[in-house]
Amino acid sequence: MNRRGRELVAVTDEDTRARVTALTERLVATPSHEDPTAAGDVLVEWLRAETDARVEHDAHGNVVARRGPSDAAESLALVGHHDVVPPAPGQTREE
Repeated sequence: MNRRGRELVAVTDEDTRARVTALTERLVATPSHEDPTAAGDVLVEWLRAETDARVEHDAHGNVVARRGPSDAAESLALVGHHDVVPPAPGQTREE
């Protein structure tokens, strides 16, 4: 549980953990501060490879993935922010 008393979801399956870790590493390595669609491109590729969702990506970088019937009585939206601000001096190093 977190400090607000809500349960936190733990990834217990090692295969799932490895896939989510690989996605996280790719997202962190993607310089989205210069191109707001770059992180979205990574998400779209991953969602299409790892899920059976219908995936849309617009010109603003928004990613929408849908599963199940489009006329379902109930739905769930997971909303996040996947672009970043430019790194501060000292947060990057020249390769």
